[in-house]
Amino acid sequence: MARIVTNIAAERLFSFFNRVYETPSPSQSLSTVAKRFSSPNLNLSSVYIKISDICEKLASLDLSKGPGPDSVSALFLKNCAFSLSRPLWILFNKSLALGVFPKKWKTSYIIPIFKNCGNRENVENYRPITLISLIPKVFESFVADFLKEKFKNVIIAQQHGFCEGKSITSNLLVYHSHIVEALENGQSVDSIYTDFGKAFDKLNIDILIEKLSCYGLHGSLLNWLRSYLSEREQFVKIKNCLSNPIAVLSGVPQGAHLAPILFIIFVNDIAQCFKFCSFLIYADDVKIYLPLSDNNSTLKIQSDLDQFVKWSEENRMILNTDKCKYIQFSKSNNNIVSSYHINNTQLQNVNVVKDLGVIFDSKVTFYQNIEVIRNKALKMLGFIKRNTSEFTNIGAIVTLYTSLVRSHLENCSSVWSPYYVTYQDMLDGVQRKFLRYIAYKKHISIENLDYNALEKELRIGSLRARRDSADIIFAYKLIHGVTTARPASKAKFLCFS
Repeated sequence: MARIVTNIAAERLFSFFNRVYETPSPSQSLSTVAKRFSSPNLNLSSVYIKISDICEKLASLDLSKGPGPDSVSALFLKNCAFSLSRPLWILFNKSLALGVFPKKWKTSYIIPIFKNCGNRENVENYRPITLISLIPKVFESFVADFLKEKFKNVIIAQQHGFCEGKSITSNLLVYHSHIVEALENGQSVDSIYTDFGKAFDKLNIDILIEKLSCYGLHGSLLNWLRSYLSEREQFVKIKNCLSNPIAVLSGVPQGAHLAPILFIIFVNDIAQCFKFCSFLIYADDVKIYLPLSDNNSTLKIQSDLDQFVKWSEENRMILNTDKCKYIQFSKSNNNIVSSYHINNTQLQNVNVVKDLGVIFDSKVTFYQNIEVIRNKALKMLGFIKRNTSEFTNIGAIVTLYTSLVRSHLENCSSVWSPYYVTYQDMLDGVQRKFLRYIAYKKHISIENLDYNALEKELRIGSLRARRDSADIIFAYKLIHGVTTARPASKAKFLCFS
């Protein structure tokens, strides 16, 4: 009976996940992409993999990674790295030379994960996790490394996703720096947040191949990438039950090493859309912004937005218009009235927006962000206290605190680090509450509790000192070129951190 129920669940999830992919249809998109595309010719036709590199990569496999459809475990590959490296070296290079990716390696499992919200019986409350066999994953990682190296000077500076030396923090710091600079000059800033629906899954493979060709990929390498992306299939797996196969008609394989670099190559020509506005991207999250100097500024933003919408249509990237919104950052009450639309649909004007996990408000105070992360941290601290009441190992409790609570209090702190004492006290209150719990465990009375001494004893440091250290470390990386992202000015970053 249980197996029947599991089979039914697998088929229901199959029907839901199967709707994600786009069926290819003939259009003028390919010719339009080729006509508008301007790029350096990289002249890349082949990839060669060294046997020593295969042996090294197999030996460094993470043993926690589960086997894919071929049931070959990481433990087996790691322990037999030396013996397997030669046959895999022959197989990998033969595949690349012929421009054909083995069909058996195109199969993957979808493991449905509940989103922890809503009804468990509703298939829409599950997100898919793709499980790929380890040997093809090792194989395509070499091609991914090759493309990353060749495209590192081609990817636009505004892209911060999956780029070496860049991160969510670098994206938001550049953005925050531009906003602060405009506000100091007495200007407001209008910023439009866009949202693509299932961007990685719906990406048009034919257009991607055309763009790769425009960049100068050809021969067996281009044929191999076309073969790698086409005719893939997935199965929904619940326990030991598999659904019917899902034909993957679009997108880049999530969970694969190649997916991120192929996606950012696909969206790399987006810079052509913006004549007046600044923009920043993190993978598929695009924000468009411009300081408002006069009423013509809003027309400029709308003009660039129209070009962005046109690019989206040409590239078959579906915009979730209902989720697109805009916010006006300003320190003044006499703001320029603005309004923007996408395909005759008016965009919602908001006073607060969540950007890559950080909440920005129209006054750029970050009060809502600090309040939210404090509440999350307090909730997690309560969870720890309830479940460690019988713990006698103080070190174990401290480890839980630093990993589950303090991580909330420090996420992207270089962006929103509070300069008002009131906001600093809001965060410090969480750590003081934890220290009181430890004092209770150590039989220290509240009257004799020295917070600073206990922080030193536990080696956790004060939150303020740790935020200062994070700012200094980022500034060091910025100055010495470890991170390639640059705010409006280094001096301004140092000032506001």
